[in-house]
Amino acid sequence: MTVSSPGPVRLLTSLPALALALLVGACSDDPKRPLGATCTDDRECANGSCIAGLCLDPDGDEDGDGLINRLEDALGTNPLAADSDGDGLADALEVGVDLANPADGDGDGVIDARESRTSDRDGDCIVDQHDPDDDTPETDPAALAAELCLRVGACAPFGAVSATCDGGVAICDYSQTPDFEADERACDGIDNDCDGSTDEHHAAGGEVVFDGGPYPADAGKTLGQSCGTGACAGGVVSCAAGGASLTCSTATRAGPLACGGDMDCDGVADESEVDNPLLEPLAGCSDFYADADEDGFGAGAPRCLCAPFGAYRVDRRGDCAEADPDRYPMAPGVCGVDADCDGRREDAGEACDDGNTVISDGCHACQAVARRIDTAGATPSAVIAIGRNDGGFAVAWDDGSDEAGRRLGHVIAFFAIDGRELGRVADDEGDVASAGPPQLAAMSSVGGVAVGRWRRDAGGDAWRYEVQRYDGAGAPSGAPVVARRAVTPPNDTFLVPTGQGRLAVVVHEPTPRQTYRLALTRIGADGVVAAGEGSIELGQATGNVDAIGLESGVVVAAWGELDLASFEQTIFTTRFDAESSSPIGEPRAFEPADTVVRRVRLARRSAAWALFFLGERRRDDAFVHPVGYQAMDGDSAVGNLVYLQDSDRQGCPYELAAGFDAAGFAWAVVSDGECQSNLRGWYAGATIRALTPLDEALHPGAVAYDLGGGAAGPGFVVAFSVGGAAEAPGLYLMRYGANATPLYLP
Repeated sequence: MTVSSPGPVRLLTSLPALALALLVGACSDDPKRPLGATCTDDRECANGSCIAGLCLDPDGDEDGDGLINRLEDALGTNPLAADSDGDGLADALEVGVDLANPADGDGDGVIDARESRTSDRDGDCIVDQHDPDDDTPETDPAALAAELCLRVGACAPFGAVSATCDGGVAICDYSQTPDFEADERACDGIDNDCDGSTDEHHAAGGEVVFDGGPYPADAGKTLGQSCGTGACAGGVVSCAAGGASLTCSTATRAGPLACGGDMDCDGVADESEVDNPLLEPLAGCSDFYADADEDGFGAGAPRCLCAPFGAYRVDRRGDCAEADPDRYPMAPGVCGVDADCDGRREDAGEACDDGNTVISDGCHACQAVARRIDTAGATPSAVIAIGRNDGGFAVAWDDGSDEAGRRLGHVIAFFAIDGRELGRVADDEGDVASAGPPQLAAMSSVGGVAVGRWRRDAGGDAWRYEVQRYDGAGAPSGAPVVARRAVTPPNDTFLVPTGQGRLAVVVHEPTPRQTYRLALTRIGADGVVAAGEGSIELGQATGNVDAIGLESGVVVAAWGELDLASFEQTIFTTRFDAESSSPIGEPRAFEPADTVVRRVRLARRSAAWALFFLGERRRDDAFVHPVGYQAMDGDSAVGNLVYLQDSDRQGCPYELAAGFDAAGFAWAVVSDGECQSNLRGWYAGATIRALTPLDEALHPGAVAYDLGGGAAGPGFVVAFSVGGAAEAPGLYLMRYGANATPLYLP
């Protein structure tokens, strides 16, 4: 395209200053022409620049379009017209920022500033600026569509759209585009109207919104927003089937109502939605029995409930006298009455059926007393005892050494609800291949016992913590699991159940900073050890550590910490989330008044827990040793600190066993072996009452050193090691019922 030079009339009309200069130049004798004079060659101009037929300043910008005259001369644009091609855009805008490569949209060699975007010289509906051949009309429907029609979204594929030009009017044909919609309405993830926006009818600002489904809080949301709660949590609002409405992407996760969840995804716990929980059992419910006499055992047909409801408050059956609170399975024997619901009116342990005066058989003078357990060592040590909800229990101990000094190793014995020994597991590798006593965990919700032990690796330069599950009779269940590894076994290790067959391993170990820490490792019900661990750093002087697991999946740990500056001792507790291993909140401090803590024990109480301690404090120039406990719910104290022992009682604190039985009673047993005073114990329900002193069951002078105890059904079992002048030094068992009556152990 050729740009013609403007005539003198146009110059005088648009540029008065240059016209005046032209008149002055005409009267001059100088052969060089001034600015504004017409010219045909640079040599004719005083400034040496003939541009567009006029003598112009090469650095000037007469048309004010942002391009100086010598650039416009080089580009071929009109220096006296801001819009050389008359298409409404200034030359500088159409040239672009790269002056060395001015824009040429159709690649025909004529830059956009010289080619109109509004004119169509060959009449093919493609404007000259986009038409590489301005003189020959384009007739290819696909080529015409590429320039004249919508070509994004559903219209993007080549050949999906065709076009014709009729009298300068473009006609686009979308009939071969299956998903094309002139007015987009479908919600299908496709830009149906080819305008660059997808499903705008259902997106923010559109007319269609999500009705919320079963969860009202989602109502009014639009495409792409987060949605869902309960089993449907973590979803995104998406297109529903048919494309006319919206749904939550996780809506398919909804299912039948279930205990402990929100399976219908309406934001309300399922069990609270059932009008009559006695008649509408939910998935995951458990059998509960009516317990009219409140003795902890029920009778009749069970109801499948998520939690106790009304009279259906217990999960154990077998009560043979629902109107008599003194008759239930494992109740103390009463001569002539089937008190323990086993179908017999007389049982071992009932009045005057013993027939001998042997103390170590478990019955003497018509009373149930401690029964001796057969052991290989003379005075076993490291005694541990745990109970299960079904009344069975397990005891572990170290058999010591034989006469030749060879280690006899550890033994774990399993007992039935009536005290019968069902089986044993011996760890006879001694202290060469194992470190310290085993840890026991009662798997209340799934039955059986889990045992954890530190064992030396085959190479001898490292240790592994193995966990093996056993059934109630001591038979292995599955293969052992290696939960942790260490160069040196930690100071203390605790194996605790966290509900539904899961376990947690808690260790108390030193850190490189000369402090200590508690670390938690998780083991799933399938025996898989979870990756990663949680931990909390303690102080420099810590001890008296204990840990328990709650059925809710929370692990509670406690420890005593000594202030090295003031020598004051504080009990700290912390909780871990057994699902993530992370600590929950900050540790909580307990400071029993004027008391130095000697032993700390934790116990689970239904969904809550309690802290037991054995301490020492000075009174009237003498030392007394209180035993107390503080009930807890989560991280909140329930009531005041309760002392189970008369604070005036003096003695030598040695060992403490404590817990809550299935009837909700608190138990605590203390051994004062160093003071030759044997065992003392307490249990607490609505009131605090003293247990029968265990030293009455043995000859005077018998000394109980090591002690283990745990709740077993509605009652408590105690295992202790006896030395001194006892009739038969060794390992003894005592079993108590829910009313603190000693039970006969056959």
